[in-house]
Amino acid sequence: MVRSLLDRAFWGGLYTLQALLLWFVRRTPLIYSFTAESKLSELVEQYRREMRIRGGRCYIIGKGPSLDWVSTGDLEDGLRLCINNSFVAISNPDLVFIHDDHMLAFAPDIFATGAKLVIPNDLNLTSGRRLLVEEFKKHKFDDKCFYYLCRKFHPLRGGNLDDNSLWTMSGTVHSAISFAEKIGAKQICFVGIDGGGYDDRYFAANFDQNKCSFRHRMIYRKIRFDCAVLCRYLGIDYSFMGDEHR
Repeated sequence: MVRSLLDRAFWGGLYTLQALLLWFVRRTPLIYSFTAESKLSELVEQYRREMRIRGGRCYIIGKGPSLDWVSTGDLEDGLRLCINNSFVAISNPDLVFIHDDHMLAFAPDIFATGAKLVIPNDLNLTSGRRLLVEEFKKHKFDDKCFYYLCRKFHPLRGGNLDDNSLWTMSGTVHSAISFAEKIGAKQICFVGIDGGGYDDRYFAANFDQNKCSFRHRMIYRKIRFDCAVLCRYLGIDYSFMGDEHR
C-alpha cells in the first residue's frame, strides 16, 4: 500500500513538473464544440468483443521513425488505433483518433480504408479553420464518426469515466490509450510514438516533415512520457516499438 502511494506520488510529481514546463512552450487552442450526440458507448461495446477475439493486444500508431521498422503484417495480431494521419502508413487501420481541426481534411481518405473516426465533442481549432469543420459537418459522416467527452487526467487525482468519456493529457494518443483500456486491452505496443525521435529524424519516411522545432521536441517527449504514466495508472502492459534501436 505504502509503495503504491509512493509510486503514485512520484509519477504525479514528475507529471506536474513536466506539465508546467510544457505550459511555457505550448499555446492553448481555440475550441469548436460539436452538437453531435456522444455515442462512444456504441463503439466501446462493439470493440470489447473485438478485443477478446484479438487476445487483448492493441497497437497505437503515430508518425515517428519507428514506424519504418514494421510492416503491416507485423500488426495483424492486434487492434490498430491510428493517431491523426498515421493511417496512411498502414493498409488496414481500425480506428483513427484526432483532436485538431485540420485533420478533418483526411476524413474521406480515412473512411476509404474502412476505418472509423473518433473525435472529441470539443475539437481543437489549432489552425483556426472553422470553415473546414463546417464543411465536414455538411457531409453528414455521422454513421462513421464517434464522438466522446474529454476528461483531463492527472495521476494524483485519477477518477472514473463513463462509457462516453475518455481521458486526455498532452496528446491525442492518450485518448486512444483510454479507449483501449475501456475495451479490455491488456497490452499496448506503441509504434511511431518516439518522443525525441531517432538519428535526428522525428517522422517516418511516409511523412516528409523531419524538421522539428524546440517547442515540438518538448511536446513529443512529454507525450511519450505521459503514455507511460497513463498506462501505469490503468494497469496496462506497454512497450515502445523501436526502443532496441536507441
